[in-house]
Amino acid sequence: MAWNNAISRLANTSRRKVLAATLMYAISLPFASLRRLAKKPRF
Repeated sequence: MAWNNAISRLANTSRRKVLAATLMYAISLPFASLRRLAKKPRF
């Protein structure tokens, strides 16, 4: 029972970490592309 609880807790924390990492990546991706576009010289 205790093992099950520990495993589920570990799975929850890892899932949260993955979700947070994905969210940060999704947020930073448009900003990175915008920065790249802004660096390009426009004519």
